Amino acid sequence: MIERAPKTFYEELEAGRIVGTKCNDCGEYTFPPMTACRHCRSRDLEFTEMSGEGTLHYYSSTMMPSKRFADEDRMAYGMVELAEGPYFFTKIEGVEFASTDQIREGNEELPIDVRGKPEEVAGKTVLVFERA
Repeated sequence: MIERAPKTFYEELEAGRIVGTKCNDCGEYTFPPMTACRHCRSRDLEFTEMSGEGTLHYYSSTMMPSKRFADEDRMAYGMVELAEGPYFFTKIEGVEFASTDQIREGNEELPIDVRGKPEEVAGKTVLVFERA
């Protein structure tokens, strides 16, 4: 049973590794890691290193970032389907988002391949995806 999923996730990101959990009952991946499988609710999970490869399906931007990121520049956020199956909503780099027209045109080019990387944002190591 996994008890420290969020803490382990961030510790591994700080070490440069992307981890999720794999269910020993149904074989599905959960990302970010949780203490129970999102598919079958089993608690028989193990940490596993994820490839960091994925597909960006859509993205947008926010005019008002969350309080945690208030001091950061405006960012693009998008929905990434990881190669292992789970979806993850996160910061996206390498896409145009200065205007609504750029966002619309960029989304018309999707899906595209992206690659995840740990990056420090607002004093916290987070997972960011960029064009592959």
